[in-house]
Amino acid sequence: MAIQKPYADYDWYKVNYFGAVIPEEAFPSFAMKASYLVDGLTAGNLQSLDVTPDCVKDAVCAAAEKLYHFEQSPAKEIKSENNDGYSVTYADANEEKARDDAKTEIRVYLSTSGLLFRGCRKR
Repeated sequence: MAIQKPYADYDWYKVNYFGAVIPEEAFPSFAMKASYLVDGLTAGNLQSLDVTPDCVKDAVCAAAEKLYHFEQSPAKEIKSENNDGYSVTYADANEEKARDDAKTEIRVYLSTSGLLFRGCRKR
């Protein structure tokens, strides 16, 4: 099942997370991307919950900020450079690094929640 809306809204970002990096008009897009990352790391288990835990909302906000920083960054990482005919190739890994950084933030916020557990639980 696809996520219907981000796990955190802009009000949570401003009031509870104390966010000041992402402008309001840009927040839904980055929060949605971050929510998909959270969903992947939690194996989609959040979709069955009635209430989104605060740690998940904070994780979405932190990951959204990482993704926003990447989007705003004008710097490109050089993958290779040739001096003979002057050729520069830029790395495609920047976007992957941004996702990895966002996932790291998510893991920090969810590390003690049990939501990252992918194994079988005894009942």
